Amino acid sequence: MKKFLILLITGILIFSGCGNQNTVSNPYEIKVDSEILSIYDDKTKFEEIGFKTFYSGVSLSDDNDFVGFVNYNDNRILIDENEISIITIYDESIITYKSISPGDDSSKIESTFEHNNRFEYDDTKCSYSIFFDKNGKELKDEEIEEAKVYSISYDVYNSKIECITICID
Repeated sequence: MKKFLILLITGILIFSGCGNQNTVSNPYEIKVDSEILSIYDDKTKFEEIGFKTFYSGVSLSDDNDFVGFVNYNDNRILIDENEISIITIYDESIITYKSISPGDDSSKIESTFEHNNRFEYDDTKCSYSIFFDKNGKELKDEEIEEAKVYSISYDVYNSKIECITICID
């Protein structure tokens, strides 16, 4: 009976995902399918899953070769000094820190982060910005200028998250 009980508990833990290392545990990470990607990864990992790559200082005006390269809602990364500095996500299947994804209700931001800086644009649009130190600790307003290393911004339309932007400062 003890062997059966141990096997049953082990099976439940395995099937429930207990001990799963594929969780987003830092503000600079995302989960795509079963893989965790980080702002510190090589750009090719992002490109392999369809992210568009842009470089700091390159204009996307109508006069250059980038026209048609990117749609408004394409997932993308920005490279600055040969490192990823910004990750922009529109895909609802991609999970970010604290299990928030595009398509989620904005109330999830408000209930998850204590120090969410909300900016109203009009009755239907707003954005939230949350700042973190190098250890991933959420920063209070008075701590931001001194200690910020990462930020996550959420663009919201009609209470739904449209886009999530992860930055390293």
